[in-house]
Amino acid sequence: MDGKTLIDEVLRDHHGIDPDDAEYTAARLRTKKNGQRAVTKCWTFKNWVFRYVPAGTVTITANTYSKVLPLDFNSIGKHGSVVVPSLRRELDWMPFGSILRMINGDPKTDTPDHYSIGKIEQSGVDIGKQSIFVYPSPSDNTALVFPYERLAPTLLDAVAPSGLEEIPANYHEVIKEGAIAYEMRDDGDMRFAEQYGLFRTGLIEMARDLVPGIEAPKNWPVYPGARRHYARLGFRSRI
Repeated sequence: MDGKTLIDEVLRDHHGIDPDDAEYTAARLRTKKNGQRAVTKCWTFKNWVFRYVPAGTVTITANTYSKVLPLDFNSIGKHGSVVVPSLRRELDWMPFGSILRMINGDPKTDTPDHYSIGKIEQSGVDIGKQSIFVYPSPSDNTALVFPYERLAPTLLDAVAPSGLEEIPANYHEVIKEGAIAYEMRDDGDMRFAEQYGLFRTGLIEMARDLVPGIEAPKNWPVYPGARRHYARLGFRSRI
């Protein structure tokens, strides 16, 4: 499934809206927004492997202190590290304010030994973007390697790539159920709680499949039809 198909199916299966209806364009935009909510909820539900890049790389240009990070960068995380492969060494983290004071108060070029991550008002296209800073500045172009967690993908109303391919295809129907749940919430539909429960049940099944050792909460409510619904989608039913 891609973003366009997801939106098409929610409009057709849940709303019964077709392209000739007057409200079609506005409904499509709203469904895209709610599809994004479902994608983001799924993305942050567990520490999925697909959220992480094991070895991101940027290169600090000689005699400079910073480099803009990849657009999908979210964080290195508390267990991450920044390594300079050419030196076979790991950089020490420094608070962002501290590294800026070092750069501005005692600028020097040498072998980098500290890093930090943050945003400053830079010029041109990099203004306000998250960057990695090192101190001292390197005398040669220096590659940095680090694992990082990615931001949730942006759902596009398009065929692939649409952002949805970042989530394993077997679970795209779960995203659809979530989009429908958020549509119901916006509509004030009394069935929202049941639909959202269906979405959560799908996320739990997904976690059981993809994250070792995950079990459902003992008293987690299984809403009517959830077992049958996900069995039809091919999930291994353990609820």
